[in-house]
Amino acid sequence: MRIARRRGFILYIVITVLLGLAILAFALNTFKTGAVTQLSRTVDQNRLALMAQSANAEVIAMIKSQVNLNPSSQTFTKFRSVFPAPGSPAPTLPITVELISNFEPQKTIQLAKVGYNLKVRSSAVLTVFRRSSYSSMSAYNGYIDVISKAWREGVGEVTMEAHERRDIRMIDLRHTLDRYALFVKNYCNDYNNTSRRLVVDGVRGGG
Repeated sequence: MRIARRRGFILYIVITVLLGLAILAFALNTFKTGAVTQLSRTVDQNRLALMAQSANAEVIAMIKSQVNLNPSSQTFTKFRSVFPAPGSPAPTLPITVELISNFEPQKTIQLAKVGYNLKVRSSAVLTVFRRSSYSSMSAYNGYIDVISKAWREGVGEVTMEAHERRDIRMIDLRHTLDRYALFVKNYCNDYNNTSRRLVVDGVRGGG
């Protein structure tokens, strides 16, 4: 009778230990799976944040290039619209101008397609809030807000957004006589050197 009781007690202990080990193994497996999932999500978030920041840099470079070097671009036209036409009153501040909306930065998208199907969209808004105190020319102070969103296609719950603000000063350097005369400044020591001359040819039919 005692031997049977001992065997039953030992069997109970063995079953209890095995059950505890099974619970521990299940908990460790669940923890490991959760840790791997969390690590994968963190890597995705870092990758998306990098793509969003890259998109912001690309958009800012594009706006700077179009405003200063491409008078035929829409961005240049939108910046120019802030300055009043000759004889018109100064605009009421603040002014908000949408520069781009739902824009796809191509350079960043090319980087995002290397191994991962990521989506990137950007937008930029110009805000002019103050007129500068220059009596001889029109000048304004403002800032540009650039916002880029990056997400992985098919996994919409993981989305990263990067917001960047750049302060700017806008100055209209156009002069009334620009279409009739060419202003030249020479700060060289050999200003009176006759072998170095500047020849200006007029453009016919320019009005």
